[in-house]
Amino acid sequence: MKENMSKLFTVLTFVIGFNCIVFEFLKFPEVASSFRALLFTAFFLMYFLSKGSIHKFFTSFLLFFALAELMYFAISLDANLYYYGSIILYIMAYASLLLYIVSKFELKKVLDSYSIHLFVLLTLNVLLVYKLDTFLINDMEDELPLIIRLVELLYNLLLAMIAGAAFIRFLYFKSKQAIFLFLISVLIVFSEFIQIVFYSDTNAVLSIICTLLLLFGFYFIYEYYTLSDFDDKKIEKL
Repeated sequence: MKENMSKLFTVLTFVIGFNCIVFEFLKFPEVASSFRALLFTAFFLMYFLSKGSIHKFFTSFLLFFALAELMYFAISLDANLYYYGSIILYIMAYASLLLYIVSKFELKKVLDSYSIHLFVLLTLNVLLVYKLDTFLINDMEDELPLIIRLVELLYNLLLAMIAGAAFIRFLYFKSKQAIFLFLISVLIVFSEFIQIVFYSDTNAVLSIICTLLLLFGFYFIYEYYTLSDFDDKKIEKL
């Protein structure tokens, strides 16, 4: 029964994803966003039914991400509820993903082996987040409240840290799991950064690119958690 339900949600996920792209192409962003919210809910259910809660941080990432997407349906009720509810859930999702990525690190070994990499990544992350913050301020007609600036800063910082941490994890393990996780992180982070930079642009092509990057990211999540050693009890070296 559990296996049949998992297969059903797998098919449903691909069907909803296809519809999401079609409605983005046809320039019906509201319909596309509704399908997107349903897509990631179906994806979480597919994962949970097939694997259960294998790792609390990874499961939390998928759960909070799905809930954040479902917040789209609250936009017609209250715009502030939608904004604050969704961004808090996204922050919780990305914080969970970051914790999952670093959960297998031996801190001393990482600091000893990759100190130069960490310094370069930290410098790039600070510059990237600073540029994004500056861009956001310059692009706004009205001055943003301090609380929103801090929330956006934390959001952007988490995204930058995820990509860097996934790269260090790949160098650390050099495994199939690590390369999948790196690809997942890069695709999701690029999708988010494109949306941040071009959030006021209504170009359908950009929306489709963001959606495709996110869908490919979650496709690699599917490939990742179908690995027999998903929980890292045994690392498959490349």
